[in-house]
Amino acid sequence: YVTGAQITGPDMLTVIDISSPFNPTTVEFPKPEFGPNNFHDIYIHDGYAYIQDDGRGIRVLDVGDPRTPKLVATLEMPQTMYCMHGTGEVIYLCAQERYLNVADVSNPDAPVLTASVGIEPGVHSYSSIVLKDQKAFFNGTGLQVYDLSDPETPEKLPVSISGVDTVAIQGDLLYSTLGEWGLDIWDIGNLSEPLFVSRTNFPIGMPHDMSHDGQWVVGIANKPYSITVIDVSDPVNPVATDSYVLNDYADS
Repeated sequence: YVTGAQITGPDMLTVIDISSPFNPTTVEFPKPEFGPNNFHDIYIHDGYAYIQDDGRGIRVLDVGDPRTPKLVATLEMPQTMYCMHGTGEVIYLCAQERYLNVADVSNPDAPVLTASVGIEPGVHSYSSIVLKDQKAFFNGTGLQVYDLSDPETPEKLPVSISGVDTVAIQGDLLYSTLGEWGLDIWDIGNLSEPLFVSRTNFPIGMPHDMSHDGQWVVGIANKPYSITVIDVSDPVNPVATDSYVLNDYADS
């Protein structure tokens, strides 16, 4: 059981007590003075919350006492940011559809931007990063992979996989949707020689995003707005089991 959590929404920080999972309650607390803000994501590590404030950077809060969070620092990054992933004392952010930013938060009172790497954008702006084995995987012009063993100097690795619009990884398998086609699966156990495994067309719609969990992929499509459920328990022969037409655009 988790005893507490912090979540963000646009222009607000909310603390929810989930010590009773069937009866979560919003905790009233003195709100830190942020000024104008646009919160999108949050990472909590070692008693501190790092909040992605779109267009401004990272807000650092001391949440040792979740009922009285205190703003202790701001790492200024005046960029449009789409996602944030933290691992230990390092935070990775995707920004402006073309940068991978790396922040060192080993000293929460004085976070430092240690690297900002330009990424060549693809057909779709990248909006997520997958971190695995000290590497960052994301879409740009095909699959792009950076070695993060030294976070201050990310190094681009030569990987030849084109047509990657979204990225999910489980084990040695890369899952990606490809516009006008469907779901592609690659074996990336050897990044220098990736192997194409299979392609599964969506029964309806033009794919633009997906979510992967265990043996299932849920693909999101436009024209018409829809989702498709795919059984990938056999990655060589995935099976589209269901499709549902939606009334509105599904963002993710």
